[in-house]
Amino acid sequence: MARDPKTLCTLCNTPLTIKHLFTSCPRYSLTLNRFNLPPNLSQLLSDSSPHLTNLFPFLRLHNLLPQI
Repeated sequence: MARDPKTLCTLCNTPLTIKHLFTSCPRYSLTLNRFNLPPNLSQLLSDSSPHLTNLFPFLRLHNLLPQI
């Protein structure tokens, strides 16, 4: 909600958003597969998603938590 400049993806030069990370960024696609994370945000982030246990290890591996 702050008016800070948006962080850009260093590979794609687009805003670094949750949607970009999980659906379109080629930098993370291999690791997403390795962590068995689906490219569909509704599947990944639903309250009953079995993938949530792999989400935070993925984010920590790439040091993404402070950026999102």
